[in-house]
Amino acid sequence: MGFIKVKFGVFNPLSPTKITEVEGIVDTRAIYSVIPRGRLEELDVKPIERRRFRTFGGYIERDISEVGIEIMGRRRTVTVIMGEDEDQIILGF
Repeated sequence: MGFIKVKFGVFNPLSPTKITEVEGIVDTRAIYSVIPRGRLEELDVKPIERRRFRTFGGYIERDISEVGIEIMGRRRTVTVIMGEDEDQIILGF
């Protein structure tokens, strides 16, 4: 099984005209998308709350937020994990 990478746009729902392009791996089983915190901060996206997540290596804590995603000409708002440097960019469907 291979990985599928896609490019998609991310924007702050409070300021939808500024959009940044991100490339990530598609994971059809992921509950949340993971986008680097730095990219989200460039769009002035603020954390909503901090949650604990179970991973293959144990547990991690990450902030979550709401962002807009644009892919294939369609825009939706989604909950995302604000990823740290060591986190892979994932687009969950």
